[in-house]
Amino acid sequence: MFKIKYIRNYEINLNILKGLLTFAFLSFYLPNSESVPGIIYTLWRYSALAVAFAAIAYYLIYLFNDDLKKIPNKINIRYVSAILFYVYMYGISSFFTSGGEFQSYKCVYFTGFITLLELSVHFLKQKDVIKTYLIAGVTATFIYAVSFVMYFNVVGGMHHGLEKQLSYGYVTTDQNWYFFTYDNASLFIFLPIAAVFVYYCVRFSKKSFKYCFLYEAFVLFMYISKSATSAEVIFALFFVGSTYYFYKITSRKKIRINIEYKKAWIAVLIFHIVVLTIVGSDLAYQIAGYFGKNGSFTGRDVIWQRAIEYISESPVFGYGMEDVLYKTMKLVFPHCHNILLEILYDGGIIGFGLYVFFIICFIPKNKKSLTNNIFNLCLMCYLIGQAFETQLSFPYLIPIFYFNYYYSCKTNKLNLFFQSDILSA
Repeated sequence: MFKIKYIRNYEINLNILKGLLTFAFLSFYLPNSESVPGIIYTLWRYSALAVAFAAIAYYLIYLFNDDLKKIPNKINIRYVSAILFYVYMYGISSFFTSGGEFQSYKCVYFTGFITLLELSVHFLKQKDVIKTYLIAGVTATFIYAVSFVMYFNVVGGMHHGLEKQLSYGYVTTDQNWYFFTYDNASLFIFLPIAAVFVYYCVRFSKKSFKYCFLYEAFVLFMYISKSATSAEVIFALFFVGSTYYFYKITSRKKIRINIEYKKAWIAVLIFHIVVLTIVGSDLAYQIAGYFGKNGSFTGRDVIWQRAIEYISESPVFGYGMEDVLYKTMKLVFPHCHNILLEILYDGGIIGFGLYVFFIICFIPKNKKSLTNNIFNLCLMCYLIGQAFETQLSFPYLIPIFYFNYYYSCKTNKLNLFFQSDILSA
């Protein structure tokens, strides 16, 4: 009887833990300040901050617990590399530049999110982590979808009438903004969720793929209906590719196209260099003409040219996270519209080096895992999108690195130590 009672209590506690983890993941999907009342936005921000502090505190307790000396490598290189990059970009880089601002909230925000992932992948079973992340992500998408439907015919969406202060004065936005961000940039939120959804279907519930298919189709519909060209093309690429991998993996047929982690990064780097080189040229105008765009890609040629000029003036340290208005006056826009230039502009060669170090640390050990194709395809599509649109402040790609590394290799000793400790508590 005692054993049954213990198991029931453990199940209840585990369900509570999963519920808290779902809330924790959801709290990091910060809305636009203009899309909700001020009090809700403030509470949402502070809830993310509270989760971040709680995760960091729990990790520190574990780190300095004398009873857990038997556990080797309490701090692993992947955890350090991820935190070091974001803390440098949002904090340390500001010490080397006159215009940079130390963003303490972002430093805690990213450190807490990464720590939450670190604890999750070691303390909980794979299915529980994937499921809680997926529930939080789909919920965030539903919230965004409600605002999309409500403001479908409103120019500027939830930012209708918002005046943005730019270098040449105030302008009224005509971009389609909704609950989290505008349509093209929302790719960096929904693409990782779609990838985890496909992985969940392959690994745990093949019958759920019909719901995954509907999820991807709906997101793609939002992009097509609002002519979000870059997001539309890239998400469609992932949609087709992930569907192909799902049926090949579940039917155990030979996969003809394997996407490897290292090769994907090299291919994307080459793609970025090519794009930065040809935009604004005659070839770019011809390609853009097929999509009803111009060869400057909405002024990106000017933005990139200016970014390259400023990077050459401060190549080692960059400029830190500058004030939005000050940066806009220099680049004609608040960001570089390209992840490669953005990292070099904000963090210089040091920031770029830390990013490369972060990428290398998460190279999956088990290259034969077929499910890696899903995550590597997500990374590749995500980074292709970052060639034209940059959202470095979004943390939603980090789980793909974690899941790609930890859930493609065999259970390691550190994972076993973590789980045996939490189960015996």
